[in-house]
Amino acid sequence: MGFLNGPTGLVWVNGDPAETAKVLNGFAERLEHLELKGGVLDGRELSAAELNYLATLPSREQLLAQLAGGVAAPLRGLAGAMNNMITGLAQALNALHAQRAGEGS
Repeated sequence: MGFLNGPTGLVWVNGDPAETAKVLNGFAERLEHLELKGGVLDGRELSAAELNYLATLPSREQLLAQLAGGVAAPLRGLAGAMNNMITGLAQALNALHAQRAGEGS
């Protein structure tokens, strides 16, 4: 772990590593003397470039929301199509009823 040379601070995280990388990256951007040198994620070393990439990823919550939206979109389309079919059927039945009522008079 070559990134442990020189002055070094360590951060332990329980939770979303992407969110933590975002916070650390934002903090490092505001402080000119702070440099992210690397890290370890699930036993694998990460370079500074990999940490910066991790910081650009959406959070777990954002990814879950995108997944839910992707699953729900076809269902919304199906519900809309079925609603249009039912509306069309109701209008056709109403027109047929009006036509038959006109014939009876």
